Amino acid sequence: MVEFSATLSDALAPVTLISGVGLLLVSMSARYCHATSRIRQLLEQRERRLASFRKGTHINPKEITITSLDEKLIQKALECIEKNMDNTEYNVEALSTDMGLERSSLYRKMQAIAGQTPTEFMRSIRLKRAARLLESGQYSVQEISWMVGFNTPRYFSSYFKEMFGMTPSAYAAQNRK
Repeated sequence: MVEFSATLSDALAPVTLISGVGLLLVSMSARYCHATSRIRQLLEQRERRLASFRKGTHINPKEITITSLDEKLIQKALECIEKNMDNTEYNVEALSTDMGLERSSLYRKMQAIAGQTPTEFMRSIRLKRAARLLESGQYSVQEISWMVGFNTPRYFSSYFKEMFGMTPSAYAAQNRK
C-alpha cells in the first residue's frame, strides 16, 4: 500500500489517499458537492432576506443581515437616516460622514448587505416611513412627502408608485387602519 497526502486548498482539509487515485477523486468530489450546496443555500437565504426587506414597510436589520457587524452597520445607517428623515439635503455624502466611512466603502458595503446603493437604501427607508404614515391617515400626501425628505410631492409620488405599484393616495385609501 502506498500512502501520501494532497492538499486541495485552504478551504479543504488534507486528503490522505491509500492506494489509488479513485478514492482521492471521490473524496474531493464529495467535498466539492458539499461546498457548492452550502454556497447555494447561503445565496438563497440572502435572496429571501433581501426580498423580505424590499416588500415590507417595517425595517428590521436582523432580517437582511447575516453577521452582527452587518447588522450594526445597517442599524447605524437606519439611525442616521431616521434622525435626518425630514432633511431634504441629507444625502449619501452626509450619511457616509455620519457613519465614519468613505463614500466608496459605504457603497460597497450597502450593495453587499442590502443589495442596493446607499441612495436607493435611503430612498426605500423614506418611502417605507411614508407608507406607514399613509396607513395612519393623519397627514396629507403633500405633508408626508416633506416629512420624509422629498422636495416635491410629484417627485415623491413617482418614486412611491415605482416602489409600491400605486400612487400614495391609492395606497392610503387601500391601507388605512
